[in-house]
Amino acid sequence: MKPFFEMHGIFRKLIRERQKHFDPTEQVENFLSGLLRAKHDLEAESEDDDSQRTALISEDHFVVAIGDMFVAGYESTSTTLRWVIAFLVNYPSYQEDIQRQLDEAVANQMPSLDDRPNLPLVQAAIIEALKAGNTVPLALPHVTITDTTLCGYRVPKDTIVFANTESVHLDPKCWEDPAVFNPYRHIDTDGRLVTNQGNFFPFGAGRWVCAGKALAKVELFLFVLWPFHKFTFVPEEGYPPKVEGALIHFPSPYKVCAIKRN
Repeated sequence: MKPFFEMHGIFRKLIRERQKHFDPTEQVENFLSGLLRAKHDLEAESEDDDSQRTALISEDHFVVAIGDMFVAGYESTSTTLRWVIAFLVNYPSYQEDIQRQLDEAVANQMPSLDDRPNLPLVQAAIIEALKAGNTVPLALPHVTITDTTLCGYRVPKDTIVFANTESVHLDPKCWEDPAVFNPYRHIDTDGRLVTNQGNFFPFGAGRWVCAGKALAKVELFLFVLWPFHKFTFVPEEGYPPKVEGALIHFPSPYKVCAIKRN
């Protein structure tokens, strides 16, 4: 837990420095400014000592909120991108297929989100990296709001539960050769992307899935699209990478060489 405490200490220092110079009349330009504006507005609405409201605008709440943004908005996305590169370098035939599809769909133009329907293999590679790399083996915790049962097991109210993505993403009963990177398992016989498979949930399960799911999918598509449109990546050192980490699965350090495409 020491790294988390150190990280929280950095957040607290940043929050306190920003509070000294915060001007509520200025336009909100970032997440921290938005939090401080919300704190100012809530305090201006009422002078009553509402403990519930106070908790929502406390420094502790800000620290946790900023931490969530880093973990969910940056760490998981950047780690998934590392997995995509690692897999496509290790399976060059899939990289060639993706680049062939890119050449057919966008040629020498700068690809964009508008090209997504014509690039199913790029999307399939991202889906497969999320599955095979299994970046988040245990999705965000949830709490049961009532006594219930699941698969014959009693689950009391207020129990903290996790969605175990690894038990599905790497289960041979759900996938053929689940640890083998194969984007084509997400492409149907007509060459279209298969998106409705019930045994894939990297963003969690149930009603309260990751709030950043839509943004993460857009980010990953663009971050994979642009480099592989311009460069071919080949391995230098550290292949194949091994899985490291606990809360977040990330590939062990590796080096690649980016060769500009003609």
